Amino acid sequence: MAKLDKLETTLDDVLNKNAPFKVPESGRKSLAHNMWWLALVFGVLELWAAWALWHAAHLVDQLVDYTNSLYSAYGVAPVDHNLGPVYYLAFGMLLVTAVLALLAAPHLKAMKKAGWNLMFYSILINVVYAVVVLFADYGGFGNMLAALVGSVVGAYLLFQVRDQFMKNHKS
Repeated sequence: MAKLDKLETTLDDVLNKNAPFKVPESGRKSLAHNMWWLALVFGVLELWAAWALWHAAHLVDQLVDYTNSLYSAYGVAPVDHNLGPVYYLAFGMLLVTAVLALLAAPHLKAMKKAGWNLMFYSILINVVYAVVVLFADYGGFGNMLAALVGSVVGAYLLFQVRDQFMKNHKS
Protein backbone atom coordinates (compact mmCIF):
# COMPACT_ATOMS: atom_id res chain seq x y z
CA MET A 1 0.00 0.00 0.00
CA ALA A 2 2.96 2.33 0.53
CA LYS A 3 3.66 2.28 -3.23
CA LEU A 4 0.03 3.18 -3.98
CA ASP A 5 0.22 6.02 -1.45
CA LYS A 6 3.40 7.26 -3.10
CA LEU A 7 1.77 7.01 -6.55
CA GLU A 8 -1.27 8.88 -5.24
CA THR A 9 0.92 11.66 -3.84
CA THR A 10 2.89 11.92 -7.09
CA LEU A 11 -0.26 12.04 -9.21
CA ASP A 12 -1.76 14.63 -6.85
CA ASP A 13 1.27 16.83 -7.44
CA VAL A 14 1.06 16.41 -11.24
CA LEU A 15 -2.71 16.43 -11.79
CA ASN A 16 -3.78 18.79 -9.02
CA LYS A 17 -1.20 20.97 -7.30
CA ASN A 18 1.07 21.61 -10.32
CA ALA A 19 -1.55 21.18 -13.05
CA PRO A 20 -1.40 23.88 -15.74
CA PHE A 21 -5.19 24.19 -15.65
CA LYS A 22 -7.22 23.81 -12.47
CA VAL A 23 -10.96 23.43 -12.20
CA PRO A 24 -12.33 26.46 -10.31
CA GLU A 25 -13.19 25.85 -6.65
CA SER A 26 -16.94 26.04 -7.27
CA GLY A 27 -16.56 23.48 -10.06
CA ARG A 28 -14.54 21.20 -7.80
CA LYS A 29 -17.21 21.30 -5.11
CA SER A 30 -19.97 20.68 -7.62
CA LEU A 31 -18.08 17.80 -9.24
CA ALA A 32 -17.26 16.25 -5.87
CA HIS A 33 -20.89 16.40 -4.70
CA ASN A 34 -22.14 14.90 -7.96
CA MET A 35 -19.44 12.28 -8.35
CA TRP A 36 -21.52 9.61 -6.65
CA TRP A 37 -24.18 9.54 -9.36
CA LEU A 38 -21.51 9.73 -12.07
CA ALA A 39 -19.97 6.61 -10.50
CA LEU A 40 -23.38 4.93 -10.61
CA VAL A 41 -23.95 5.84 -14.26
CA PHE A 42 -20.47 4.76 -15.37
CA GLY A 43 -20.67 1.60 -13.24
CA VAL A 44 -23.93 0.60 -14.93
CA LEU A 45 -22.52 1.49 -18.37
CA GLU A 46 -19.44 -0.64 -17.69
CA LEU A 47 -21.62 -3.55 -16.57
CA TRP A 48 -23.57 -3.18 -19.80
CA ALA A 49 -20.31 -3.07 -21.79
CA ALA A 50 -19.10 -6.23 -20.00
CA TRP A 51 -22.36 -7.99 -20.84
CA ALA A 52 -22.13 -6.80 -24.47
CA LEU A 53 -18.53 -8.05 -24.72
CA TRP A 54 -19.51 -11.40 -23.23
CA HIS A 55 -22.53 -11.73 -25.49
CA ALA A 56 -20.74 -10.67 -28.70
CA ALA A 57 -17.75 -12.93 -28.07
CA HIS A 58 -19.96 -15.93 -27.46
CA LEU A 59 -22.08 -15.21 -30.53
CA VAL A 60 -18.92 -15.12 -32.64
CA ASP A 61 -17.78 -18.32 -30.94
CA GLN A 62 -21.06 -20.00 -31.93
CA LEU A 63 -20.70 -18.71 -35.49
CA VAL A 64 -17.20 -20.20 -35.71
CA ASP A 65 -18.55 -23.52 -34.39
CA TYR A 66 -21.27 -23.50 -37.07
CA THR A 67 -18.72 -22.62 -39.76
CA ASN A 68 -16.43 -25.43 -38.58
CA SER A 69 -19.32 -27.91 -38.86
CA LEU A 70 -19.85 -26.78 -42.47
CA TYR A 71 -16.11 -27.09 -43.14
CA SER A 72 -16.15 -30.62 -41.76
CA ALA A 73 -19.10 -31.54 -43.99
CA TYR A 74 -17.11 -30.49 -47.05
CA GLY A 75 -13.84 -32.02 -45.92
CA VAL A 76 -12.08 -28.76 -45.11
CA ALA A 77 -9.95 -28.47 -41.97
CA PRO A 78 -11.78 -26.56 -39.24
CA VAL A 79 -10.61 -23.22 -37.92
CA ASP A 80 -8.96 -23.41 -34.52
CA HIS A 81 -10.69 -21.02 -32.18
CA ASN A 82 -11.11 -20.08 -28.57
CA LEU A 83 -11.72 -16.86 -26.72
CA GLY A 84 -8.31 -17.01 -25.10
CA PRO A 85 -6.85 -15.74 -21.85
CA VAL A 86 -6.54 -12.11 -23.00
CA TYR A 87 -10.31 -11.98 -23.64
CA TYR A 88 -11.06 -13.29 -20.16
CA LEU A 89 -8.52 -10.94 -18.58
CA ALA A 90 -10.02 -7.93 -20.37
CA PHE A 91 -13.55 -9.05 -19.49
CA GLY A 92 -12.56 -9.51 -15.83
CA MET A 93 -10.93 -6.09 -15.64
CA LEU A 94 -13.99 -4.44 -17.17
CA LEU A 95 -16.21 -6.22 -14.67
CA VAL A 96 -13.98 -5.25 -11.72
CA THR A 97 -13.92 -1.57 -12.69
CA ALA A 98 -17.72 -1.60 -12.96
CA VAL A 99 -18.10 -3.16 -9.52
CA LEU A 100 -15.60 -0.73 -7.99
CA ALA A 101 -17.53 2.24 -9.40
CA LEU A 102 -20.80 0.87 -8.04
CA LEU A 103 -19.25 0.18 -4.63
CA ALA A 104 -17.75 3.68 -4.55
CA ALA A 105 -21.07 5.47 -5.10
CA PRO A 106 -22.41 5.37 -1.49
CA HIS A 107 -19.03 6.42 -0.10
CA LEU A 108 -18.78 9.25 -2.62
CA LYS A 109 -22.27 10.40 -1.68
CA ALA A 110 -21.12 10.56 1.95
CA MET A 111 -17.96 12.41 0.79
CA LYS A 112 -15.70 9.69 2.24
CA LYS A 113 -12.15 9.16 1.04
CA ALA A 114 -12.91 5.43 0.78
CA GLY A 115 -15.12 6.15 -2.25
CA TRP A 116 -12.42 8.29 -3.81
CA ASN A 117 -9.91 5.47 -3.25
CA LEU A 118 -12.17 2.96 -5.01
CA MET A 119 -12.40 5.26 -8.02
CA PHE A 120 -8.61 5.66 -7.98
CA TYR A 121 -8.18 1.88 -8.00
CA SER A 122 -10.68 1.66 -10.84
CA ILE A 123 -8.59 4.09 -12.91
CA LEU A 124 -5.43 2.11 -12.20
CA ILE A 125 -7.13 -1.07 -13.38
CA ASN A 126 -8.31 0.77 -16.49
CA VAL A 127 -4.69 1.69 -17.29
CA VAL A 128 -3.75 -2.00 -17.04
CA TYR A 129 -6.77 -2.81 -19.24
CA ALA A 130 -5.41 -0.38 -21.85
CA VAL A 131 -2.18 -2.36 -22.01
CA VAL A 132 -4.01 -5.71 -22.11
CA VAL A 133 -6.30 -4.59 -24.94
CA LEU A 134 -3.21 -3.81 -27.03
CA PHE A 135 -2.49 -7.55 -27.18
CA ALA A 136 -6.08 -8.72 -27.64
CA ASP A 137 -7.30 -9.93 -31.03
CA TYR A 138 -10.14 -7.41 -30.95
CA GLY A 139 -7.98 -4.54 -29.67
CA GLY A 140 -5.06 -2.64 -31.02
CA PHE A 141 -3.21 0.62 -30.73
CA GLY A 142 -6.34 2.75 -31.19
CA ASN A 143 -8.21 0.96 -28.43
CA MET A 144 -5.22 1.25 -26.12
CA LEU A 145 -4.88 4.95 -26.87
CA ALA A 146 -8.60 5.56 -26.23
CA ALA A 147 -8.45 3.70 -22.90
CA LEU A 148 -5.35 5.63 -21.84
CA VAL A 149 -6.88 8.99 -22.78
CA GLY A 150 -10.03 8.07 -20.84
CA SER A 151 -7.91 7.09 -17.85
CA VAL A 152 -5.92 10.34 -17.93
CA VAL A 153 -9.07 12.47 -18.17
CA GLY A 154 -10.71 10.48 -15.37
CA ALA A 155 -7.59 10.73 -13.19
CA TYR A 156 -7.33 14.47 -13.82
CA LEU A 157 -10.94 15.05 -12.72
CA LEU A 158 -10.56 12.66 -9.79
CA PHE A 159 -7.46 14.42 -8.50
CA GLN A 160 -9.05 17.83 -8.99
CA VAL A 161 -11.66 16.87 -6.35
CA ARG A 162 -9.33 14.89 -4.07
CA ASP A 163 -9.11 17.71 -1.51
CA GLN A 164 -12.90 17.66 -1.11
CA PHE A 165 -12.72 14.05 0.08
CA MET A 166 -9.60 14.58 2.21
CA LYS A 167 -11.54 16.94 4.50
CA ASN A 168 -13.47 14.00 5.95
CA HIS A 169 -10.48 11.65 5.96
CA LYS A 170 -8.72 10.86 9.21
CA SER A 171 -5.07 9.90 8.87
